[in-house]
Amino acid sequence: MIRSSILKALSDGIEEIDAIHAKTQIEMNILLATLLELELTGTLENIGGQIYRLAAELDITVH
Repeated sequence: MIRSSILKALSDGIEEIDAIHAKTQIEMNILLATLLELELTGTLENIGGQIYRLAAELDITVH
């Protein structure tokens, strides 16, 4: 439930951690731990300054 709430909050694009917190109402320490877990599993990316986005699957073909 926590992960899905975070992913839903990020579905609109790039969000700062305060906006994710406001949308999800998840306790900040739990939110931070879950964001780190999602980042380590490649589900989302921290693009700097506590700003997150869903990870993009890049399909690159090398010729």
